[in-house]
Amino acid sequence: MTLNDGRGNALIHSLFSPYLTVVLAFVLFYCADIFLKHGFNCFKRIPTSETALARLRNYSLSVFHALASGFGALICLLVCEDFLEDIVTAENDIAYHLIGFSTGYFFHDIYHNICTGLCSRSLEIILHHITVVTSFVIVIQYRILVPYALFGLLMELNSIFLHGRHIMLYFDVDPHSVVYQTNFKANIGPLSKPTYGTN
Repeated sequence: MTLNDGRGNALIHSLFSPYLTVVLAFVLFYCADIFLKHGFNCFKRIPTSETALARLRNYSLSVFHALASGFGALICLLVCEDFLEDIVTAENDIAYHLIGFSTGYFFHDIYHNICTGLCSRSLEIILHHITVVTSFVIVIQYRILVPYALFGLLMELNSIFLHGRHIMLYFDVDPHSVVYQTNFKANIGPLSKPTYGTN
């Protein structure tokens, strides 16, 4: 079998499938969580309870995902003009892998919330993640509505500041400090912009 025949192309396509990206993203966040679990033990000012430490790790992973997926979605929407012209059938391989990356993250976040005992306090987050995962799998499987999924991922840009604030609270950052106030203003800024010009 050569890489130029149909079976070779199918093999390459399956190896680089967005579903593989889902699995790799899950493994990435799983390993990052283990790294953070051991890394945060080096700091003396972090909370000592296991639940608080699990939440701190969860917020840290969320910021990493928000940075990658939020800016990734923004770049895809800016670079691929088809996404703004045809929001139903326009597609791009990189966008599929970005959606797969986020799907893997959401699977891991569900797993993390259940295994660390946070699920009783995060039931609405788990239900949200299940809805998002279902939507993203439909997008990947049926190859439709990719721009809609990317626009949804733009909301992750706001999560950078939202979860960043939680992390600063865990590390006792002064609420009156420049970094905290800058994060606070950046957090509420994106939420207020869509209301401009509406009646």
